[in-house]
Amino acid sequence: MIDQLVHSEMDLCEMLNMMRLAEQQYVKSTQRDQKSSPQVDNEDTAMTDDHQSDTASEYSTSSSQSTSVEFFGCAFLQAVQAQMDTFPDSGGQYLETIFAHREIFMSLPTGHPQCSRGFSDMAYTLEQQAWKEERAADNVAVAAFRHEAWSIAASL
Repeated sequence: MIDQLVHSEMDLCEMLNMMRLAEQQYVKSTQRDQKSSPQVDNEDTAMTDDHQSDTASEYSTSSSQSTSVEFFGCAFLQAVQAQMDTFPDSGGQYLETIFAHREIFMSLPTGHPQCSRGFSDMAYTLEQQAWKEERAADNVAVAAFRHEAWSIAASL
């Protein structure tokens, strides 16, 4: 039992050591931008009550116009999101991400107002990647990320 506990802690330490935190500059600039007043985008369109429209297609056209990538969540989630494209598949590491974030979250829940959105974005990113046989387990990761997003939103 103790060997398993030590082994899991070593895995977490190894994962945190492997993370590249070069995106730390981005995190600081995002925090400064959030403190400043919101900017109005003149290209916004009015909302309509068209119940027949496909929101997924609307989302894809609006996201294709945007060239910058924006990550949401705490610094830990932003670092994970920035590195998602470099991994061939989730390989079960999504559980380590969720559990590591839960520990961070429990230390200061009020410091994570955007983490629900961050987990939702990670689920969406996994869904949009091309399906390959080795990525079959990513569907479980998508469901886990969505559940974690819901749990965080419910606890805030």
